[in-house]
Amino acid sequence: MAKKIHPHHKMDKLMKNIVFVLAAIFSVSLNAGSFGKQDTGSDPITVDADSGLKCDQNKKKCTAFNAIVKQSDKNLRAKTVSVFFNNADDIDRVTAKTAVKLSSAGRFRASGDHLNFDLTKGNAVLTGHAMAEDLERKQRIKANKIVLQLKKDKFGKTQIDWAEAFKNVDVKTPKTVASSQYGKHNGAKEEGCLKGNVRLTQKSGQLNGKEAIMNLRTGKNKIISGKKRPVRILLTPSKS
Repeated sequence: MAKKIHPHHKMDKLMKNIVFVLAAIFSVSLNAGSFGKQDTGSDPITVDADSGLKCDQNKKKCTAFNAIVKQSDKNLRAKTVSVFFNNADDIDRVTAKTAVKLSSAGRFRASGDHLNFDLTKGNAVLTGHAMAEDLERKQRIKANKIVLQLKKDKFGKTQIDWAEAFKNVDVKTPKTVASSQYGKHNGAKEEGCLKGNVRLTQKSGQLNGKEAIMNLRTGKNKIISGKKRPVRILLTPSKS
């Protein structure tokens, strides 16, 4: 005779899984196949759901409403945070919707209308008015879609390793303002690449071209022309 499991026991197990997967979002690295062994550290984790929790075992999904998740310097907020399970009952994906805010105190902050965290790839994808900002380097990127890879620095603080942006890309640094249709940012090397209708604006003037390589540390940029579209330079004369 099959053993009957009390519904409350199932709910307790699901709640533990939710806490565990949300903690994994903030881990040092997340690789396919290693989720079950992921070390989330000894820092306490808090999950607050002001408007309750709903689980659907048929859809293998649990959703927390008006959720706030905290661990050490990391913080995730959204109207809804959902956890999805695969056929082996392993956590496969995490999503957050509406007023999504992901941050690490003093290091970075990111926001968007929707967050999709794919555990098989280890990437966080923000869409809809997406924004990511390196608070230490004062570098910000906005776009329709941003893909983030996070890592911990030598002090154990979470930071952006790299970011990739798609459509209506706007970049702002202390020395440059730029726009394009595609962008990639390497946090460690402080380098950026922009493609598609690129415009670079600095105090000295504006550069327009097909592609640009940006040195975010020095502010020196290289603009590349297209076959049918030469580089255009607009210089701003000094008032003196």
